[in-house]
Amino acid sequence: MVDYLPYKEPDYDAEFPDLPVESLSENIDIECKIIETEDNGEERIAMSEPFFIVTLNFPQLNKNQIAMLFDFYFNENKANGKINSFKWTHPTDGCTYVVRFDTDLESSFKKGFYTDSFSIDLRVLGWYKLSLD
Repeated sequence: MVDYLPYKEPDYDAEFPDLPVESLSENIDIECKIIETEDNGEERIAMSEPFFIVTLNFPQLNKNQIAMLFDFYFNENKANGKINSFKWTHPTDGCTYVVRFDTDLESSFKKGFYTDSFSIDLRVLGWYKLSLD
């Protein structure tokens, strides 16, 4: 991802909480508008530049881990929901990225209540520190 992203400073100068991640996936997306044409075809118009979404899949977290995640998400001086960007270090490439929550944490957590696990999406805005490896 780092090759396709600009350098970025976070709004909130802190790392995503150190929580166990069961697995993650990286996806690239682009916002587009689809318009149906008179001949039953369609025209697609790009509404954004391509962007990366990282999905973090968590195992069942304990009470303290959940409290740490909720504090980070809901505190207006931290992530403030989906408002402020912050740092997240990729466990595979070792780079630190500037990200923002792209998931409503509360509804995601409620879904996970019934499956013993849940996931959140982070929208990657840029890189902050490159890995030395």
